[in-house]
Amino acid sequence: MKKVGGLKGTLDSLSLKDIKKLTESDSFKRKLKVFDKETIHFAADKKNHPKVVESAWTSLKKVDPDVSYKQATKLARLMEKFAQVVLGKVRKPKEG
Repeated sequence: MKKVGGLKGTLDSLSLKDIKKLTESDSFKRKLKVFDKETIHFAADKKNHPKVVESAWTSLKKVDPDVSYKQATKLARLMEKFAQVVLGKVRKPKEG
């Protein structure tokens, strides 16, 4: 799989615990305020997965025209995880 802007390693290795830690940071909370809550709810809703993948693919192709649909799917899943954590829809990961 071709590396896209450094995303490949991130997409393959970012755990739910990492996401939870990131979303609890003050920096993330400040940046989150610029996102429309409807967008976060949309991304968190599993029925919107195909649309989130298509959106991710369109965005990634602007950076790398050779990006694969599989990479877009991984990015979409990451976006969905973030949205679910932000909305509290995912169980808190075990500490340790």
